[in-house]
Amino acid sequence: MPDQEEEAVQMATDQTRLLPGEEPGSQLSADAAHWIDVYSQLRETKHQLIANLKDMMERQSQEAQDELERADVRVLELQVARFEKRLAFWQAKLAALNGNPHAEQPAPRPAVSE
Repeated sequence: MPDQEEEAVQMATDQTRLLPGEEPGSQLSADAAHWIDVYSQLRETKHQLIANLKDMMERQSQEAQDELERADVRVLELQVARFEKRLAFWQAKLAALNGNPHAEQPAPRPAVSE
């Protein structure tokens, strides 16, 4: 079981991991737009999970809050960072494919605070 847990954490936070079907070398604007949508969805979902978890944590003991912050919230934040990195890649790729390699990209959304 510890190997599965370790593998899950590694997979969830691996900054270089691509999603199944993701081809960074694609020259199709439709592919870039698709992955922008996918990573935007994932980022927003994780932001909502963080907000929901922090809301729930307010009603728990300090020990429970500390553990959830140390483990769960931190892993979710690392996942958000990974998704934002991939999202920025695909946004830049789409801009380049559309002939605008220096297009200004939206700033990453800040982490949800308490």
